[in-house]
Amino acid sequence: MKSIGMRILVSCILTVAISLFTLGTFACVMTYNSTVSLVNSSMTASAQVAADRAYWEVRSYSNIARELGAMPQLSDPSTTDSELNDIVQQTIERHELQNCNIIKPNGDCLDGNNYSDREYFQNAMKGNVTVTEPTVSRLTGELMVIIAAPIWNNGVTGGEVAGCVIIVPDPEFLNDIVRTIKLSDNCGAYIIDKNGNTIADVDSELVKRGENIEELAAADTSGQAGYQTLAKAHESMRAGESGIAEYTLNGVSKFLAYTPIPNSNGWSLAVYAPTGDFM
Repeated sequence: MKSIGMRILVSCILTVAISLFTLGTFACVMTYNSTVSLVNSSMTASAQVAADRAYWEVRSYSNIARELGAMPQLSDPSTTDSELNDIVQQTIERHELQNCNIIKPNGDCLDGNNYSDREYFQNAMKGNVTVTEPTVSRLTGELMVIIAAPIWNNGVTGGEVAGCVIIVPDPEFLNDIVRTIKLSDNCGAYIIDKNGNTIADVDSELVKRGENIEELAAADTSGQAGYQTLAKAHESMRAGESGIAEYTLNGVSKFLAYTPIPNSNGWSLAVYAPTGDFM
């Protein structure tokens, strides 16, 4: 009788244990899926907000260049270089720019250099506004984004182009945008251009070094699947797509959400965070 009772007790314990284990596993899976869904939703929304902010920041600087190019004084032959320099300095101070300058139709600039071979100057002479990707200045060693706009003859927009105006915003303005994103203790964000180069990051040194994840993935011989997964996400980013991904790099598993920056030259913004911050 004692043996039968013991068997019944063991059977009951096993039944309860198996039931609890099954229920616990199901609850863990449901919680994990729910958390992943919530995190992806939050990160996607944050990426979209940051991308919109980047668009409006760039647009505001572009508008400054457009308005400056529409000033009749800039195309007036009677305006002296000294007066033009005064306008330039006032613009720099008013909008807290790193630099501003005026280029004449032959490419000669007020700073004494000739920029006729620059693509942004050539585009401006065709009546277009151009925003360059962040590059490292050969003079200062700092990051620099140049926004160029046409100077319109007599201030008549859409008429005859009489030169080019360039403005250079604070070199950290794009990096500052991604630095404001704070979904978790260890999250981060970055922006890549149409070629996959990192043009904004929490760590501006990565931008100066010209980081390109797809090139790193192609050159990686360690067999890390993380680089390959991240590179595929970057391919989608360069294609102008929005999406989410999970990858593991250097032993750390991370979530990633990305979205294109509206009306940019193929720029895309990504937000990432370690899964451990949420699990």
